Amino acid sequence: MMILIKVLQCWIRNDEPVNFPEITINSIPSKLMLHVSSTSGTGQKCLFAFIMSLHNLRYVIKLWGISLDAVFEANVNIILYFLGQICIFSLFHLKYNNTFVEKVEDLWNDFQIEFDNETRKYFWTRKVFYYSATVFSKICYLIYDMSKTYHNWPYSDSEKLRNEVDYWFGVIRLAIIYPFFICQDCILFDLSITAETAIEYIESQSKRIYKESLKDEKALHFKVIHDLRLKYLQTHRLANKMNEFISPCLPVFLLIYMQHFIYLVYLILFVQQSQFLLISRIIACIGAFPVTIVYIYSTAQVYKKSQQLLMTVYKLSLKTDYLKALNEITLFVNCNEIGFSLGGICMITSSAITTTFSFIATLIIAIPSFAR
Repeated sequence: MMILIKVLQCWIRNDEPVNFPEITINSIPSKLMLHVSSTSGTGQKCLFAFIMSLHNLRYVIKLWGISLDAVFEANVNIILYFLGQICIFSLFHLKYNNTFVEKVEDLWNDFQIEFDNETRKYFWTRKVFYYSATVFSKICYLIYDMSKTYHNWPYSDSEKLRNEVDYWFGVIRLAIIYPFFICQDCILFDLSITAETAIEYIESQSKRIYKESLKDEKALHFKVIHDLRLKYLQTHRLANKMNEFISPCLPVFLLIYMQHFIYLVYLILFVQQSQFLLISRIIACIGAFPVTIVYIYSTAQVYKKSQQLLMTVYKLSLKTDYLKALNEITLFVNCNEIGFSLGGICMITSSAITTTFSFIATLIIAIPSFAR
């Protein structure tokens, strides 16, 4: 945590830290989530079950108040949010465990690029950016939730007093759930940054070789290309391992944030409300939209950089007539792209950001028809 603050301070002073710490995904958020993972002890598993119960108890309490004689009205927004949170917590509990983290760290350590300070700088500067976006988003959400808590104070009138139990369960839920939300976001960003950093290192090395080949064709040696290709294949294995976790998680994350953003836009535009609630909902919208785009951007960067790397390697083929080196370059260029998938359906590419914008804009335009 201190290195994040240190890098942020250096940005403000327009300075740069001399030494960056080693790269690892086993950060503080990761360690906290591993305490309640499927490979933790019995006590930690009971803690996870207790937290899940507290998180969802308010929805169970609401079911008690439903009369069998009354017409049942389902709130789609609450149902989607409830199911999304169940999926996210279950995925983190089952998939993000000690076995997964150890395997990812072993694959990362196989690169043996910890000596490179530029690689560390690339990792930590992006980590500060993504973490800052997460904190900003959660502050906006916290302001919104605290505003609702203040507005729904049960002792202000007799009508609100009926929901006293639900109110206090909601307060307890907020105190527990926000640390989990922040940890989940940070873990997802850590994984995508690590994969992006590995590709960035290979690309920087290939660019260096290309510049040297402009001066001396002998710099383009077979062994150099071979080593880069092996590191690319290692990166492919690393990204594939990470994708086992990111692929099912990312669609649920996007569904939760986009659904909440659209719902808030609907409330802002079409529901009569006090100025106090209106401002709090606008703040929540400001927090929901950027983090949705940052999710897509961080994962799409892995695919984008792998494409840039393959293009740089292709340029190397124009700088040598050495058959053995050309064969190695051909094998390199014919490698599959590296990237994360969206629920195993499609690869998250650079155009995913535009598609996300278009999808959100379409839903916002369609809100008036739903409002009728």
